Amino acid sequence: MFITKEKIMNVIRTFQAVAPILGNALKSGQLFNPKAELTEPEPDVLYEYDVEIPMGEGFFLTANIFRSKKAASNGERIPVVMCAHPYDNHLTPALKKTPMNGPPQQYRLIPQAGGRPKFSKLTSWESPDPNFWVSSGYAVVNINLPGYANSGGPPSAFT
Repeated sequence: MFITKEKIMNVIRTFQAVAPILGNALKSGQLFNPKAELTEPEPDVLYEYDVEIPMGEGFFLTANIFRSKKAASNGERIPVVMCAHPYDNHLTPALKKTPMNGPPQQYRLIPQAGGRPKFSKLTSWESPDPNFWVSSGYAVVNINLPGYANSGGPPSAFT
C-alpha cells in the first residue's frame, strides 16, 4: 500500500476541519462530561433489535422496534413513528455502544441548543426517544438505511 501525497493532504484537511470542534469540546469539558441527561428505559417499553425488513431488491434492512409491552400482550394496533438514517441504530447507551456508555459521541463534540437535552438510553443519534413516544401511545421503528450498520444493499441515503 502506497501513501500518496493526496492521502496525506486528505488527512491534514480532515484534521484541520475537526480540530476546532475537538478543541472547543476539550476546553469546555464537554468531551468527558457531555451536556445531556440520560434516563433509564421505561418498564413498559418492549424492544426488539435487528428486525429484518425484506426489500424488493433481495436484501434486508434492519430495524429496532420499540412498543408498549401492555399493547403487545393485548394485540393492540398502534400508530408508528419511524425514522430511517445512515447512523448505526446500535450506538446507544443501553447496548453499551457509546463512549463510556454515555450519550452518543455527537453530544461530546457538538454543543446542543437550549442547554441540556434529556433522552432515554434507548435513543440513538437523531432518532425519536422510545420513552417519550411509547408512553404517548406510539411504536418507534428505527431503521438503518441500505448499506449502513447491518442493513444490506448498496449504501444509499435516498431510499
